Amino acid sequence: YKQSQNIKLDRFNDYWQGKPKLDHVNVTYQEDGNARTSDLASGKADVITDVPVEKEKELKDGDKTTTSAVSGFRTSLVMYNHTSDKMTKPVRKALDKVINRESIARNVSKNHAQPATGPFNTKLDFIDKQPIQKQDLEEAKQIIKEEGYSKSNPLKLTVSTYNGRPELPKMAQVIQSDAKKANIDITIRNVDDIEGYLSDKKQWDASLYSFGTIPRGDTGYFFNQAYKPKGAINSGDY
Repeated sequence: YKQSQNIKLDRFNDYWQGKPKLDHVNVTYQEDGNARTSDLASGKADVITDVPVEKEKELKDGDKTTTSAVSGFRTSLVMYNHTSDKMTKPVRKALDKVINRESIARNVSKNHAQPATGPFNTKLDFIDKQPIQKQDLEEAKQIIKEEGYSKSNPLKLTVSTYNGRPELPKMAQVIQSDAKKANIDITIRNVDDIEGYLSDKKQWDASLYSFGTIPRGDTGYFFNQAYKPKGAINSGDY
């Protein structure tokens, strides 16, 4: 195993479920979604994950490639940096009103995503369905005004994103465009090492991020990791 490079596996003949059919498996790490797609199309890779949505039809209709899509448990979100003086509760509320969940799911994710009402996929029978938060730019603008910001003196935020999830930078651009209408000026930082970048909390106010929120059917995993002080994915110090 080499971090962010590859994992090489050889067959273990005494595996408890029987001898594996493959001699070897070589898993490589490729940050760029378009490069992953090219590797599959050229035969350099046999299987890839996280296909960019704009490439899905091309691969699905390809002579030598196909795709498989299922409803999953990964949630894309905006993570707030709670150590930033700018990220007050009213500002967080305003940003929540800026985001057009339905439009992003339809236009950025090409209907390969659904608007989220919480961290978990509501197809799970123990997760309650809630009304989808609607975009309200006028209310967001009013909240920002009450915080002392205006068109001539906008709230300036630094928001990070990364290419590992190809849709996130596009979501950031949509949010940036809509936020400007509420007198919030967002500077987007597209970074290679998102974890390293988030570790320095002086660099960012919010970040696009993607969580696999329920990897084992237990909601406690996400809450413990994302909201406890030393949680492994609590980069914003909630």
